[in-house]
Amino acid sequence: NNSVQYNSPDFAGFRASATYALGEVTNEAGVSNFNVTLNYDNGPFAAVVSAQQAETGPGFTTTITKQDVQMLGLSYDFNAVKLFGQYFHTDTPDIRSKTRTGQLGFAVPVGPGRIMATVARTEREVAGAETARTTAGLGYDHYLSKRTDLYAVYLSDKLTSFDRQSSVALGVRHRF
Repeated sequence: NNSVQYNSPDFAGFRASATYALGEVTNEAGVSNFNVTLNYDNGPFAAVVSAQQAETGPGFTTTITKQDVQMLGLSYDFNAVKLFGQYFHTDTPDIRSKTRTGQLGFAVPVGPGRIMATVARTEREVAGAETARTTAGLGYDHYLSKRTDLYAVYLSDKLTSFDRQSSVALGVRHRF
């Protein structure tokens, strides 16, 4: 991918990474993408802060030449329940688009699995027009082994000016 990445060693739960990629856009010198991420994971608390600036990649067109993204994530494991939250902010100035997403959730261990719930809200502004989307999920993840689990998830989704829609997902996941 014509990129260079540095991943730091772990220092008391802190890890950092930085990635720089040349854009390889014909006749456009200086086009590049970069990302910087700082992680903390020590005991029951974990956090991540990440920032990225992209000037080329999938979805980029002649009218979209740059996108900035920032993300913050936190979690705390109380053993009886694990709480987590995330915040994303995306700015695509060429099309006057800004997106803000907040997400909160929890997971509760139950028998050989866990019950999971989450709600996320995204507010998007494109050239002055605003929309909002709220998505909620409730599911159960049943562990068959260290690498294989069965899951069932109910999702509810509401987008501005549209009726609420629901779906159910069932599946088997195996990690290699």
